[in-house]
Amino acid sequence: MKLIAFLLPQFHPIPENDLWWGEGFTEWTNTRKAVPLYPGHKQPNEPFDQYYYDLTDPAARMWQANTAQSYGIYGFCYYHYWFKGKRLLEKPFNEVLRLGEPGIPFCLSWANEPWTRRWDGGDHHLLMPQDYGDERDWEEHFYALLDAFRDERYIRVQEKPMFIIYRPGNKQAWSSNRTIRSVTAVPSKSGAMSIRTAAIRTSLWIMIMSGKTY
Repeated sequence: MKLIAFLLPQFHPIPENDLWWGEGFTEWTNTRKAVPLYPGHKQPNEPFDQYYYDLTDPAARMWQANTAQSYGIYGFCYYHYWFKGKRLLEKPFNEVLRLGEPGIPFCLSWANEPWTRRWDGGDHHLLMPQDYGDERDWEEHFYALLDAFRDERYIRVQEKPMFIIYRPGNKQAWSSNRTIRSVTAVPSKSGAMSIRTAAIRTSLWIMIMSGKTY
């Protein structure tokens, strides 16, 4: 069994979060403002040595990978944010691809839910809606990920890159399986490959292989 840690990339500022939450907002903002809710509840829970890292810093990403591997973590699963061609929080992972480091294995999990002011992934108080689009949008998404799928560090199952869907129960996403099939079965001349999808059951925090290949 290989342990894969999910990696949230929101530990760096982006213009959208500056607009929605205030200048300089990152996940550390929420960490710092946490308060105890009951006796003995230790909050805020500060990072070790007060290391409020920024994931746009290559040294921080290398430290993170080295620390994870020293505790037996095999690889990272980076949360991937895609909203009909619009990306958010993409810079750290793009730099992982561009620089070829850290060398820790990785895969991607598409966090396919809308962003809301209530942090609940629902349909109210929307900041960034999720629109799955049509065949052309799925095709654009697939090709946007090809460099990652082809990377030698990318985690594979039966030689196929593993791509995880965060909210597989979203009816809008999976009501168009024909769209997914038509997009991922790209012409062989493109050099694209088959992929293996997986789903997350968030209520139990386990990953289930779908067994589907495209």
